[in-house]
Amino acid sequence: MKENDVKTIRGTLISQVEANRQKSKRLKQLVEERRATVSDL
Repeated sequence: MKENDVKTIRGTLISQVEANRQKSKRLKQLVEERRATVSDL
């Protein structure tokens, strides 16, 4: 493997981790909103 390959792979992994973090944040927000809605009923 070349140095560039390693950098590319690392960049891809980092962006995937970041995307997953954003997804889980959004899911938590949705769950919180739903909980708030349910408690208002």
